[in-house]
Parts: sequence; structure tokens; C-alpha cells
Amino acid sequence: MVGSSPVRLHNQEDLRFGAVLFDDIESPSSGWMSIEGTQVKRIDDIHQMPSDVIFWTNIAYGPFFSGAGRTRSNLRHAEYLVCKPTEILGEWGYPENTPQTFTPVLMSVMFSRIARLTFGIASKCNPQLRMSEFFTNTTLQGDVGIFLPEAEFPEDEAVETCTANKGFVRFTVTNGVRGPKGGAMIKLRPPRLSYARKLLNGMTPVGPFEFINPQEASGGRRNLAA
Repeated sequence: MVGSSPVRLHNQEDLRFGAVLFDDIESPSSGWMSIEGTQVKRIDDIHQMPSDVIFWTNIAYGPFFSGAGRTRSNLRHAEYLVCKPTEILGEWGYPENTPQTFTPVLMSVMFSRIARLTFGIASKCNPQLRMSEFFTNTTLQGDVGIFLPEAEFPEDEAVETCTANKGFVRFTVTNGVRGPKGGAMIKLRPPRLSYARKLLNGMTPVGPFEFINPQEASGGRRNLAA
């Protein structure tokens, strides 16, 4: 419609992204700040930073959660991304002596691109998701876990195959089939990777299949596939 204002999605204007290099990471207050690639700005106090911007900082993990990380929810520590602030100069081909007043600009551009790309994937899984609900974990990997399926881990007998120097487990006899008299039943477990390769490279039989009673399988029928 002519003269109407464009529609703005709430998840696009929920938060902005920026970066800050504090002069003293042990007691962060003054430093250099940039918001989503804008010109760098000098701040004298941490409270001068907008609350609707998530800032990637140069504060290490330990000092972060013992200080600023407990009082400012819109700050993120240096290890929040895989690449730390001290490494982005080399990642983008800048020399180590690049002025400190320019580094926050690189940090904010990189952080904004990665964060918005990640949130774009998450919002496809949940269109009603807001940025303030998504970026809440201690790392971006933790934030991504909100829309990934819950991890499954081996249990019971499968756990025993993960024990060091243990290649077999004692196993009960199959129901209906008599085992060797006085013998301990064991089940060999091949390495999972080689077993998976064998399955992928092996031929798959085509059915239909016929159920055979265990008593018959242990009898004189020799034409049964193992």
C-alpha cells in the first residue's frame, strides 16, 4: 500500500549486536565500543552501554563470571564464540599492531553476522522465537542446542563396550537354544566403526522372510542364512 510503513518482524528488532574492548578485564569499566560495525566509541563506564545490545567482550571466562557476567546479562565473555577476540585479527588478515580502537569494529561485524545467521536457522525451527529468548546460554554452542534433538548415550550392555581393554561381555543364552554344557556364553563386539563400514558395504537380502522357531534353527536345517 502506498504511504504505509513497512512491516517489521519482532524478532529482527528484538536485539542488536556489538563488541567492546575493556581497558582492564579484571575490573571492566572503560574501553572502546562498537555496535554492529559502526564507528568505535569511547566509554568511561559500563553503564553507558545500551541494554538492547548483546556485547561480545574481551573478558576471559573466569573473571567474567566472577564479576561483570553476574551483573550484566547483555555481556558475553571472550570464549562465547569459537574464535576469541584476540584471534580475529589473524583470521581476517590484519596485522597484530592494528590499532585497538579499530578492533571492536571487526569484533562487532563478525559477532553480528554469526549471531544473526545462527538465529535465522533457529527461527526457521520456531518462527515465534525471540532473540532475547535464544541468546541466553554461556556459549553460542549452548544457544544452538535449544533446537537440536536431545543427545542419546549408550546404556546398560552398550556401555560396557566403551570400557577400556574390554572386548567382550558375558551374555545369557538365547531363549529356546541350549548352550554348551558348562560353558560361559560370551558375545564378541567388533569395533563400531569397522562394523558400520561392513554394514554399509555389505549386500542387503531381499525379503519376504520366514520366521523360524529357535528349536528348528538348532536342528538339522542347513539351508538357513546365519
